[in-house]
Amino acid sequence: MNTPAPQDATQTPLRRLRGLGTQRTAELEKIGLKTVADLLYYLPRRYLDRTTIMKCRDLREGLEATVVGKIASTRLVQRQIWNIRCFERGELHTVT
Repeated sequence: MNTPAPQDATQTPLRRLRGLGTQRTAELEKIGLKTVADLLYYLPRRYLDRTTIMKCRDLREGLEATVVGKIASTRLVQRQIWNIRCFERGELHTVT
C-alpha cells in the first residue's frame, strides 16, 4: 500500500524527507526551514569566491581569502587573538 503524495509537494514537512535525520531537521527548523518550499527558496546571504587564490604575503586583516598550501605542522594555542602562520617558499608570514 503506497502513501498518497500530497497535492502540493512543496508543503511536505522536511521531517518526512528520506535521508534527512532528526538532528538535521532540528537544525533546519531552528533557522526557520520547515517545508520543502522553505528549503527551495532559502538563498545564501552572500557569495564567497573561492576561485581566486592568494599568496600568504598578500593577506591582510579582515580579508577573506583562499590560500593553497601544504600543512607542515600544526599546534593549537588558545589565545584571545588567533594567529595564522603561513610558510611560503622559505618565508614566514603571520596573519592575525
